[in-house]
Amino acid sequence: MEKIFNGTTVKECIEIACKELNVEKEQINYKVLEEKKGLLRRSASIMVDIPDADTPDMPGTPDTLKINLNDGTIKVSDGKIFVTNPSGEGRRAEIIPSSLVALKINGEVVREKREVAESDIIEYFFEENVPSRKMNINIAPDKMEAYVTIKYSPKVIYKLKDLEKSNRGVLECIIADKVWPPMYKENEIKQELLNHNISYGILEENISKCTANEGVENLIVAKGMEVKDSQSDTIEIMFKMDKDLSNLSNDTKTNIDYKSIGSVEAVNKGDILAIKHNGEAGKDGKDIAGVVKKHKEAKKVRLKAGSGCVLKGDNTILADIQGKPCIKNNVYYVFPVHELNGDVDIKTGNIKFVGDVIVHGSVTDGMAIESGNAVNIDGNVLRAKVRGKGNIDIKGNVSNSEIFAGGEDVYKLEQIQCLTNLHEYLDSLIKTVEEVKKFNLLGYNTSDGEIIKVLIENKFKKLPRLCLNYITSSTLEHGAEEDSIISFLKNKLIGLAPLNIKHYSELEDFVKSVINKMELLKNTLSIPVAVRVGYCQESNVSSSGDIIVVGKGALTCHMNANNAIEFVSDKSVVRGCVITANNEIRCKTVGSSAGVSTKLIVKSKGHIYVDTAYQNTTFIVGNKEMTLEFPNKSLHAYLNDNLELVVDKLKL
Repeated sequence: MEKIFNGTTVKECIEIACKELNVEKEQINYKVLEEKKGLLRRSASIMVDIPDADTPDMPGTPDTLKINLNDGTIKVSDGKIFVTNPSGEGRRAEIIPSSLVALKINGEVVREKREVAESDIIEYFFEENVPSRKMNINIAPDKMEAYVTIKYSPKVIYKLKDLEKSNRGVLECIIADKVWPPMYKENEIKQELLNHNISYGILEENISKCTANEGVENLIVAKGMEVKDSQSDTIEIMFKMDKDLSNLSNDTKTNIDYKSIGSVEAVNKGDILAIKHNGEAGKDGKDIAGVVKKHKEAKKVRLKAGSGCVLKGDNTILADIQGKPCIKNNVYYVFPVHELNGDVDIKTGNIKFVGDVIVHGSVTDGMAIESGNAVNIDGNVLRAKVRGKGNIDIKGNVSNSEIFAGGEDVYKLEQIQCLTNLHEYLDSLIKTVEEVKKFNLLGYNTSDGEIIKVLIENKFKKLPRLCLNYITSSTLEHGAEEDSIISFLKNKLIGLAPLNIKHYSELEDFVKSVINKMELLKNTLSIPVAVRVGYCQESNVSSSGDIIVVGKGALTCHMNANNAIEFVSDKSVVRGCVITANNEIRCKTVGSSAGVSTKLIVKSKGHIYVDTAYQNTTFIVGNKEMTLEFPNKSLHAYLNDNLELVVDKLKL
């Protein structure tokens, strides 16, 4: 026989069985039928094997395990419970409820085993549930996809499990049937999508899968149309560019302008210089709510042919003459080339050429090169002058020489800066004169000219120097020619000349002339150019754009760039120099342990970056300056929002 014992835990069931059968735990053979662990209710059932009554006595088998034929019985058949009373000294039948079957005896709810008789009214009940269905719609954060999860739960119909006649019986149930809820139809699913504002990109094939009995888990049912951004036009440059300048142009750590790029080799008439490849058109997208997502328009490139070039169709630039190609501000040029296979010396004489000059050698003592465009020198420049309106590229070293890139632009830039300073000083001077006259600080009999002269001598002491700076830069450009600006400076502002001013309104009229002159000079500026040298010593280097030093550095030089100056090599050293740039200076090592004086100068909005700087290195930003007293590293000098000089640094 088999006997079932119930309790809250398996351990409790075993203890009940041992107590009832009067045996030790090790002497019973059982298996766990059920074990439920809930928050509020726990239950367990085990089945114990008991030898039949006609089984011969086994050693160690207690008398209580033998079945008494006089015992009462219980039987379950076809959902009905049959009970017989015992005879003689037999035991009454016992009935035991299970977790899924609730039991009532004579109207009383029974949760544990109970002895029953034929006269007892026995009722049983099953756990009831109702069929259910549930649909969840999940929408991606970008509203480009929607997913559906559908779950169906049936109503389970139970019936009592048949039980053979025995003295003790557990009421167990089996599933007789399942009643499923109605399946979601396609129109119901689509309506639910509409309720979630999903109207575009419905995937009909996946919608039909949602009607299956087993449901679905995170099935994509709607997908928007992705945005396709336009692709930019690209330019394929067909001529060979300078390798070093190409590498520098990809360096994102600096602010040097590399828009003006030249070539190494000359081209022939008809050669293709550049080909434009048109980018792909974009396409708007749409999310699952039907909202249009605009695509990004790409940059359109227009090929422009300058002198020496011709545009073929819309997408090809051809060389129209033999010469050296270059790109300036996205305009393609071919300049005539004067090429010298050797040194520039007393045999060749000085070189003056309207186009590019290429020297496959050095420029020797006392010689000069003047180019209408770019200058390329493979060797060194020693005690010589090199001037070019385009880029100047010197592969070797520069010693005791003058390098001047940008032509007249360099002088124009100097004049613009001088006029800018004059404008600021004169504005302040005019306001001060008005204050002096308003409060009669120098007496009623003092003329405007006398007031201006006193103010220049005491408060605006730098004004005469600014006047002389402009006169010098203008004279360098135009020779002895004198314009109205120079005439006013000489006759009204320098020395005793302020006494010639009758009324201070003359200064206001002059300021207007200064502004007009500045605008005129700015409008006549050409594209900034760059100077690239290997190493510089005791030389003057000027550029209307950038200066790039790719070699060992610079020693006792003066360098002036309208944009930026950079020393590229990690081993480069700047020592005993005055380095001036409008926007940015980047150096590796500046000065020496001996404290050689070196100055780095930028305008008020400029920045100076130095890896290592020694004592006696001076940083000047705008009109603020600071000199190092000790060696430092990782330096960055700039003016903060309060126009105070800040030098971020670490001790070396």
